[in-house]
Amino acid sequence: MALSKSTSYKGIDANYWKIHKLDSNTLYNQTVIRVALYKDKATRDASQDDYFRLDSFALNGVDFTRETAYKALKAMTAFDGAQDA
Repeated sequence: MALSKSTSYKGIDANYWKIHKLDSNTLYNQTVIRVALYKDKATRDASQDDYFRLDSFALNGVDFTRETAYKALKAMTAFDGAQDA
Protein backbone atom coordinates (compact mmCIF):
# COMPACT_ATOMS: atom_id res chain seq x y z
CA MET A 1 0.00 0.00 0.00
CA ALA A 2 1.10 3.56 -0.73
CA LEU A 3 -0.34 6.91 -1.76
CA SER A 4 -0.20 8.58 -5.14
CA LYS A 5 -0.07 12.37 -5.16
CA SER A 6 1.92 14.32 -7.72
CA THR A 7 4.41 16.87 -6.50
CA SER A 8 7.60 18.50 -7.67
CA TYR A 9 10.68 18.26 -5.50
CA LYS A 10 13.93 19.98 -6.50
CA GLY A 11 12.64 20.21 -10.07
CA ILE A 12 11.78 16.52 -10.35
CA ASP A 13 8.19 15.31 -10.67
CA ALA A 14 7.40 12.57 -8.18
CA ASN A 15 4.16 10.89 -7.13
CA TYR A 16 4.72 7.84 -4.90
CA TRP A 17 4.47 8.20 -1.11
CA LYS A 18 5.26 5.15 1.00
CA ILE A 19 5.27 4.84 4.79
CA HIS A 20 8.88 4.31 5.78
CA LYS A 21 8.35 3.86 9.51
CA LEU A 22 5.71 4.09 12.26
CA ASP A 23 6.84 4.97 15.79
CA SER A 24 4.34 4.81 18.64
CA ASN A 25 5.02 6.73 21.84
CA THR A 26 2.73 5.61 24.64
CA LEU A 27 4.05 8.29 27.03
CA TYR A 28 2.71 11.06 24.76
CA ASN A 29 -0.08 8.98 23.18
CA GLN A 30 1.20 9.76 19.69
CA THR A 31 2.40 7.96 16.60
CA VAL A 32 4.98 9.50 14.31
CA ILE A 33 4.64 8.45 10.68
CA ARG A 34 7.64 8.86 8.41
CA VAL A 35 6.65 8.99 4.75
CA ALA A 36 9.17 8.67 1.92
CA LEU A 37 8.63 10.34 -1.46
CA TYR A 38 9.78 8.35 -4.48
CA LYS A 39 9.74 9.36 -8.14
CA ASP A 40 7.28 6.53 -8.85
CA LYS A 41 6.40 2.95 -7.89
CA ALA A 42 9.05 1.46 -10.15
CA THR A 43 11.73 3.50 -8.39
CA ARG A 44 10.50 2.29 -5.00
CA ASP A 45 10.34 -1.31 -6.19
CA ALA A 46 13.96 -1.05 -7.41
CA SER A 47 15.30 0.34 -4.12
CA GLN A 48 13.80 1.23 -0.76
CA ASP A 49 16.62 3.72 -0.18
CA ASP A 50 16.17 5.73 -3.40
CA TYR A 51 13.72 8.30 -2.04
CA PHE A 52 13.88 12.07 -2.54
CA ARG A 53 12.56 13.22 0.78
CA LEU A 54 11.33 11.92 4.12
CA ASP A 55 8.51 13.77 5.90
CA SER A 56 7.26 13.17 9.44
CA PHE A 57 3.73 13.57 10.74
CA ALA A 58 2.53 13.15 14.35
CA LEU A 59 -0.90 11.64 14.98
CA ASN A 60 -2.76 11.35 18.24
CA GLY A 61 -3.06 7.76 19.42
CA VAL A 62 -0.80 4.71 19.40
CA ASP A 63 -2.98 2.04 17.80
CA PHE A 64 -2.16 2.74 14.15
CA THR A 65 -1.54 0.01 11.63
CA ARG A 66 -0.11 0.85 8.21
CA GLU A 67 -3.64 0.72 6.78
CA THR A 68 -5.11 3.14 9.34
CA ALA A 69 -2.02 5.36 9.08
CA TYR A 70 -2.56 5.73 5.31
CA LYS A 71 -6.21 6.66 5.95
CA ALA A 72 -5.10 9.27 8.48
CA LEU A 73 -2.54 10.69 6.04
CA LYS A 74 -5.18 11.00 3.29
CA ALA A 75 -7.28 13.11 5.67
CA MET A 76 -4.42 15.62 6.12
CA THR A 77 -4.15 18.78 4.07
CA ALA A 78 -0.67 17.75 2.87
CA PHE A 79 -2.20 14.73 1.12
CA ASP A 80 -5.42 16.34 -0.08
CA GLY A 81 -6.49 14.52 -3.25
CA ALA A 82 -4.10 11.58 -2.76
CA GLN A 83 -5.21 8.21 -4.06
CA ASP A 84 -4.34 4.70 -2.92
CA ALA A 85 -1.48 3.31 -4.97
